[in-house]
Amino acid sequence: MDDFNSSDIEFEPAVSKNSGRQPGRASIALIIEAADIDRLTSKRALWVERFNAFRTQALKQSLSVPFTGDDVLRFFDSIIGKLRPVGRDKPAVIDDVVISGFSLISDYGTFTYPKSSGYELTKHDGIRLQTFIDVAVRDKRLTRGLWNRRVWLNFMIVSRMGRAWLEHHHNHGTWNWDITLARLMSVVLVTSLGCRAGDAARSQYYEGMEFLQYRHVELLLEGEPKFENLRAQIKIEFAKGSKNVRNKELEFYLRPLGDPRYRHMCTVSLLMIHALRHGLVVGSTIQEVLEHASNAADGRVVWTFPDRPVLCAFTNGVRKCDLDKPADTGQLRLSVKQMEIVSNILTRVYTRATRLGAAQDVSHLPQAEGLGFTTNEVRQSLGHHNKAFQRGITEGYAGSPMREFYNDRAKREFVHPWGAKFSEQSALELIKSPVTEEEIRDWQDRNEPLEGDRNSRSARRRAQYNVRRERQEEFIKTATPETTKRSRSSKTEATPLSQKSTSEVNVIASFVGSHQERQSSTTVSAIDPRLLDGDVLDDSCVDTNQFERLDSQLFGKATSHGPDQQQTDFDSVALFEEQRMESSSADKVQITASEFVSAYSNINVVSNHEFAKAWPSYLNGKTSFAEGIGQHSVRGNSRDDPTPLEFRCRKTRMCLYSHIRRDVLAKHEFFCSETLVARAVAKEEAGTKFSCDCSGRSEVFATKKALLSHIGQVHKFQQKACPHGCNHSKVYTTLSGYNMHLDRRHSGRWPTQCRYPDCNDDSKYNDATAYRRHLHVSHGLKTRVLRAPYLPKKPVAKCQD
Repeated sequence: MDDFNSSDIEFEPAVSKNSGRQPGRASIALIIEAADIDRLTSKRALWVERFNAFRTQALKQSLSVPFTGDDVLRFFDSIIGKLRPVGRDKPAVIDDVVISGFSLISDYGTFTYPKSSGYELTKHDGIRLQTFIDVAVRDKRLTRGLWNRRVWLNFMIVSRMGRAWLEHHHNHGTWNWDITLARLMSVVLVTSLGCRAGDAARSQYYEGMEFLQYRHVELLLEGEPKFENLRAQIKIEFAKGSKNVRNKELEFYLRPLGDPRYRHMCTVSLLMIHALRHGLVVGSTIQEVLEHASNAADGRVVWTFPDRPVLCAFTNGVRKCDLDKPADTGQLRLSVKQMEIVSNILTRVYTRATRLGAAQDVSHLPQAEGLGFTTNEVRQSLGHHNKAFQRGITEGYAGSPMREFYNDRAKREFVHPWGAKFSEQSALELIKSPVTEEEIRDWQDRNEPLEGDRNSRSARRRAQYNVRRERQEEFIKTATPETTKRSRSSKTEATPLSQKSTSEVNVIASFVGSHQERQSSTTVSAIDPRLLDGDVLDDSCVDTNQFERLDSQLFGKATSHGPDQQQTDFDSVALFEEQRMESSSADKVQITASEFVSAYSNINVVSNHEFAKAWPSYLNGKTSFAEGIGQHSVRGNSRDDPTPLEFRCRKTRMCLYSHIRRDVLAKHEFFCSETLVARAVAKEEAGTKFSCDCSGRSEVFATKKALLSHIGQVHKFQQKACPHGCNHSKVYTTLSGYNMHLDRRHSGRWPTQCRYPDCNDDSKYNDATAYRRHLHVSHGLKTRVLRAPYLPKKPVAKCQD
């Protein structure tokens, strides 16, 4: 057969069915329409636009004339001072930015100007550029090397951070367990695969399907329908450099982690928990999923929405998962930053550190043979040259290795002796503490001395954010590393939380590793969203006995039960038998992987002020789910119906007071004292109880005075509406509520601005609670006597009907 020659073929003009239109006009119109977007999203175009703007505006050159090496050097000499470096306190961009820009501009010149035009960048121009870069680095106009030290977040470090993440939310509550577990899953996923954040989430500038989807995750059941028999294959289709290359996936193989201590690090478990909570898998329980896979011909778990992202974005307002919108790399970065703060790790963390940690773990694994690695023997068997082997051609023939690296990393438990350390001190407590006026002014004097309106909301928020960042950096530098040596033999199994029924208030306790009683509750609610994110987490207060009891339940730590310790009420999904709970302290509680998945796919305890306010009306049947708590929570699929978190008094030892609203608890703690608690305990031991059988339920009060106050407030008060006619349909059932309304709306005291001398806060306070907090936090007035001179005077006495 003769060689093919395209010149031998003649093409006739194309015949269009619509002779009135010119061919290709539709595609040309789309190119023109998208020109602005394409221009903005192309790094190459960005450098070209900068260079052409410099030529036309600064050099007054025509773009039709080829540029020279001198023009390029003058451009970089001008532009490097205008580029914003990425990184805190970094004085200038890295020299690689200039090298990359020079390469792109050189390619642009070669493509745009023919040789006949006289365009040429010579080797001498390259030497001059290198000299320019060296001088700029010496003069600190450019930086060279890594500005920040590398951090290796290997399996054991991420495991410690993940455990602290769950501890924090069991201890302090969460708006939505969906988001809490999704954040953990995202960090564990990239840790297990050792991939980049942009390989699993959607990278910047992309708007298509370039992210990890459920169709890329195959779960295969081998043998009996047990969770431990699942095998996973995860394909990264859109890795860096291959997002537009077909059939060039990275394949990873793993199975559920066998060690119960690392349940929270099991990628398969977290994927299944997320899928069950959102109805993304066929089956509403883990057993149904396994049975369905067992009955399938291919033994595979079936996803209900294969094209949905594995890592989904979060919505604002009612915080929940947006299952159709993929997470971006920024969300993953914020997740790992949150875990950094709650775990008290003494180093900065970032998503790429998990990839470095994976490489560190694998480098310390023993070599394995017969698992599909491409060796020199494979090359020789195919007759490939060394160059083909080095270019990866031989690897393409052999396919991906079958070794389950993540499972081997978990078994190896490699701990670098000079790796990242943790502190027993609380970073969150330090960072979340209120920022004082003095701190704001000090930061502004140091960093923004010439700022115009320093009292504007944006200026103050910027200062508060940076003050908290400085606190975090100071914590990393000065906090004392923990001294307790953690031996592998002392680690215990991690087991999850069981939950009460929807008619009960579910008290979630901490399963902290240390049993030391914390002196104050800490959350991330006071941290700027840019440092963490908008997922506000409320405080929860529980007693030490519950710490120890749930520590035993969650991580298998056996504890002795005191004679006055209450036993936890478990429902039908209890994780272990009551008799086992009462066993000796030498026994350990162990649960299966399926029980772990079931517990976290069900848990739905909400820590949300608005939810707590709406809960009584929903519980009493006055409002529907959609009208009440449904506006502040989610339910359905494998989740239990939402229930509120109960906060317990932590001001006074042995105080048993609890409430589902933190503001109510705060009022109790304001008056709670050891004297009152001791008096109540003594009367209880003596059999003296002050109770009121009202509204079909018995309420018990610690003192006779409290009982009389209750009777006067509730039973002797004649219910009435506001006498000023502001809302005739609103009837006040207690004297305290009636008087509070009159004070807030009709006393003339509120709203008010701060009356403290030289206070620059122009906010208006609508009630005494918010104003007292401002005086306490901003001006250090911690007692009622100190605050009294700055509170609005009461014009008239309250009604005492």
